[in-house]
Amino acid sequence: RGGPFARRLSLSLLGAEPAGPRRRNPSIRLGLSPVCASPLRALASFRVAAGPIRSLVAYAPRVDNFCMDIRVGTGIDVHAFSEDPSRPLFLACLQWPGERGLEGHSDADVAAHAACDAVLIASGIGDLGTVFGADRPEWAGASGSALLAEAMRLARADGWAAVNVSIQIVGQRPRFLPRKAEAEKAMGAVVGAPVSVSATTTDRLGFTGRGEGLAAIATALVHRI
Repeated sequence: RGGPFARRLSLSLLGAEPAGPRRRNPSIRLGLSPVCASPLRALASFRVAAGPIRSLVAYAPRVDNFCMDIRVGTGIDVHAFSEDPSRPLFLACLQWPGERGLEGHSDADVAAHAACDAVLIASGIGDLGTVFGADRPEWAGASGSALLAEAMRLARADGWAAVNVSIQIVGQRPRFLPRKAEAEKAMGAVVGAPVSVSATTTDRLGFTGRGEGLAAIATALVHRI
């Protein structure tokens, strides 16, 4: 059903080409991640309801667990600035000389901790508090990179690997942009996948705007291995 245009799209998605001469029909390219490509090719058919090019609609029959080998998790972490002037600042797996440090059970790296939280949640393992809580003395003073490496190890042991992680830091300082590429490289090396890190302010609203601490929000995309 749907005519030769629908048949051509169906066969193209399944990795085949239709027999006979090609007609002058508009072409469609669908970008599929490696994770979703195999289930899609396995579909018995992919039907297209096509009218004029301005109203093209593609839809697939229901498939149980279609693309369910992908999961998304969101994590957040918040720490107040320390009253100890000698405490260093660790942020996005980097040390920031001359900046005021954050108070916490470990090194209080909000970016790394939010990434840990997102990966653990996406993998269904737990969250930052249950895995690295303050009641776990072995993680006292641990670096953000150590926590993130352990989160990735746990995820892989449970059959999950990261596709990418996105992190946004919220606070008035430090000025993040000059070290953005360095931070992304450091965090990506730990995660084993691309990591994008950005920073923003709240226009001096709330506790981050008043300079009382930093926050970070992270989203992790993981896939079954």
